[in-house]
Order: sequence, then C-alpha cells, then structure tokens
Amino acid sequence: MNAKHLMVKNFLDKAKSLSKLRCDMKKNNSINIDSTAKVSGLISVRRGDRNKVEIQEHSFMTGKIVFDGNDNVFQMSTSCKSTGKVLIKGNKSRVTIGDCSSFQSIYLLCEEAAYVTIGKYCMFSRGIEVRTSDSHSVVDVETGARINISAPISVGDHVWVGAGAFISKGVSLTK
Repeated sequence: MNAKHLMVKNFLDKAKSLSKLRCDMKKNNSINIDSTAKVSGLISVRRGDRNKVEIQEHSFMTGKIVFDGNDNVFQMSTSCKSTGKVLIKGNKSRVTIGDCSSFQSIYLLCEEAAYVTIGKYCMFSRGIEVRTSDSHSVVDVETGARINISAPISVGDHVWVGAGAFISKGVSLTK
C-alpha cells in the first residue's frame, strides 16, 4: 500500500471512529482527537471561546462534554475509557484524566476556575458524581460573604472508586 492509499485509509478509519460524534464547538474553540481514539456522543460549547478538547491515542469515550465559559480544557490521556457526562462551567477550569483510567458511568461538574485531576490507572465504577462546586451560593448572613467556594479535586494514580460514590469539592484521594 503506498502513502496516498494509507492516508485515505487512515482518514476513512478516523471518520468511521467519529461517525457517532456530534460537535458544536463554535468559533475560537478547538478539538483534537487522535486518529486511534473512538468517540461518540456530543462535544458542545453553549457559550464561550478558547475552550479545548484533547483526546489522545487509543482512548474510547461515549457521552457528552459540554462547555459553558472561556479558556476551559478537557484532556483525556492515552488508553482511557469513559462513559458519561462532563460539564465544564465558568472560566479557566480544567479536567485532566491520566493514562489508562476508566469510568463506567460518571457525571463530572467542574466550575468556577477549579480543576479535576485524575491520575493514571484509575478505575471508576458506575453511578459516580464528581463536583468541584455546590452550583449555588451559601452566604454568611452577617457579612454577606459567600462561604461555599469551589475547590479542586485530585485523584492520585491507581485509585479505585466504587459504585455510587460522590466526590465533592476539595477532595484529594490517593491509593
């Protein structure tokens, strides 16, 4: 097979692996999916600019990634598997998933300039919710100051999360 035929074959293989993917990225947003990755579902920007999606080689994802804000990043490293929904709201939030991590069924909410970092070789079972925010304000009645600020979530390498778990803002899990 010559180089031209190989290029056409690679393009057709890539188109086949993304045939069930719907993108609504709007202008000034970017998506980079490796040709060996298989992605289906929806990648969407409700509003915002400079949002980025990167899905690296040999990864598999089905579900939704939705952005609502500016300068947010979703990065899935090599050989990951994920089923579920990721919602990234606000500005400068980041979700990073390490090599060979898997998610059976997850809802992940990252907002208010927080981040979610998941290490390498992690396994998340079904029905898991991960949230960097309460998605509403709780205010001190005396000062008027908000007291439930968003906080990052960090999951180290080789962590297993069981069915039905809820991981809330500020949590750090290690093996």
